Amino acid sequence: MSERSEPAKIAGVNKKLREHIDQQNETNDRIKQQFEKLESLVGSQTDIAIHQAEQSKKTAERMDRIEVMLYDIKASLKAIQPRSQ
Repeated sequence: MSERSEPAKIAGVNKKLREHIDQQNETNDRIKQQFEKLESLVGSQTDIAIHQAEQSKKTAERMDRIEVMLYDIKASLKAIQPRSQ
């Protein structure tokens, strides 16, 4: 009788192990999907940050050019002002 109960115990343990492995695989798949979503989101945010940095650089360059132009205009206006005697 113990010979039959031992294989039954083994079969029961094997079944529980298979169920546990299946549950773990499902959990792993859900975690993998979440990481893929997160990776996509981080990639999008990185692209946005790079774009913003490029736009900021362009804006700074424009502001520098405007500042130089204003300085040149100021210098030109000083040069043509009538001098009072």
